[in-house]
Amino acid sequence: MNLDIARPPQLFDLLAREWSLSSPVDGVVFSGDCETLAIACEDGSIALAETADEDSPTARMRMAIDSGRQTIHRRGGPVPPLVEVELLQVRTSPVVPHGRSDFLFGCANGEFATIADGGRVAHARHRMDGPITAVSCTSGAALFAGASEKTIHICSWDESEAGCEIRTESLIHDLAFSPDGNRLAAAHEDGISVWDTAGNLLHAPRQSPVSGSQSVRWSHDGEWIAAASASGGLGLHDLKNNRAREFDDYPTPARSIVFSEPANAVATSGAYRAAVWSLARPLTDPESCKVFASGKPGFVAVDSIAASPDKNLLAVGYANGLLCIIQIGSNEEMLLRQDDGTGISTLSWSSDGSFLAVGTAHGGAALVEFPPGMFK
Repeated sequence: MNLDIARPPQLFDLLAREWSLSSPVDGVVFSGDCETLAIACEDGSIALAETADEDSPTARMRMAIDSGRQTIHRRGGPVPPLVEVELLQVRTSPVVPHGRSDFLFGCANGEFATIADGGRVAHARHRMDGPITAVSCTSGAALFAGASEKTIHICSWDESEAGCEIRTESLIHDLAFSPDGNRLAAAHEDGISVWDTAGNLLHAPRQSPVSGSQSVRWSHDGEWIAAASASGGLGLHDLKNNRAREFDDYPTPARSIVFSEPANAVATSGAYRAAVWSLARPLTDPESCKVFASGKPGFVAVDSIAASPDKNLLAVGYANGLLCIIQIGSNEEMLLRQDDGTGISTLSWSSDGSFLAVGTAHGGAALVEFPPGMFK
């Protein structure tokens, strides 16, 4: 007997727009104004989606007259297609936000490229001698930087100004400007180096003894740096007190690291639930880095994580495709999507708190829109 029984909708079905791409997704990035989402795939391709939606979950909400209960109906029409970005050169770096509405990435031929409205690609005058594998730019887009092997190039969009080149002794894995744009951090095989971009870049950088850093992230106040260490754990540097500490007892590599400003904490993937550490005390304090038990432990490792910009919340994606929202310091969870075998490779929460972008290891991408008042 063949029974065709309709599956009841998950919350994900009601809140998300989904797309299929030709390659696993390794990056989802919002523009500075949160109006565009860039989806980067492992084959180097990039696609864009507008966050504005005529058939948004908010527009599909209804309130029952008798009970006052709110419900969200299924989407009535098809999801608008993605805009495929026509690339003139092979992309070899992650995609990062640039200015208010553009994106920046590096190419195999050493060129820096930007994506503007509608997917238009432009190339900067500055270029490097080899493939660019890491990029970063200041929030105001005054400066941008790229890394190719053991060379860092820092330059301005003002074409009248020459760029500054820095040679290092180790291969550069990642770059990140501080929130105020006055410092540039580089993750490399020997740890983390930090240069003062407001001063003389040729001066020796400040060094952080985090072993073999694979990535680097800044806290919102610029007082902490977090990195994925060579051991697969978390490296944490308290810059204000110049103390560093490593947490290397992770069951799987902690590839995804985020800071939560509302919780004053740092959170990572790599464990069987979100691994969250308090930053309320400096590393000089024996009671520093208190553990925030967050979410429910399971049997599948967390693959990706994202932090809400204005609430004490984390989005947590697992290797089996499970996706949930958890409250830091609580075991409460809100299930967004059940496990379906499509591992979640990357997550990003928009800076206005309205959207969560999702990428999967099977070439899927989704944009979840949270109606106002959903998290009270």
